Amino acid sequence: MFKSKLKAKLKHIHTWDVDLDTFKPKAEEFFGFWVEAEIGPRNDNSKEIYQLLICTPDWIKNELLTTQTPSLLVRAMLIVSKYDLTEIEKTIQNYLDKCTGENWDEISEKINRVAISEFEGYKE
Repeated sequence: MFKSKLKAKLKHIHTWDVDLDTFKPKAEEFFGFWVEAEIGPRNDNSKEIYQLLICTPDWIKNELLTTQTPSLLVRAMLIVSKYDLTEIEKTIQNYLDKCTGENWDEISEKINRVAISEFEGYKE
């Protein structure tokens, strides 16, 4: 019997920094903040939290200049040209559509390549 693979779904995204639904950056091409994406299997209500920094290239450039850091080694960053919540959610879901597996651990490992899991570093 064929067993279908699990698929991941973005269930909610939020941040403590701004109200994502009403946020309007002072400069459309200049912002950066951390979000928590609640992601879980499509077929149930369970979810885990993954963190991502949503930012623009101008924000990154400013960070490099103001911190006098000559370079960045990056993970958990979604770089966008402007603030568009629908596009941000779509980009995340498009990546999640490629994250399938026999079980949630397989999927979570793939998500953890681009985001920081709430369980990262946890050992039993």
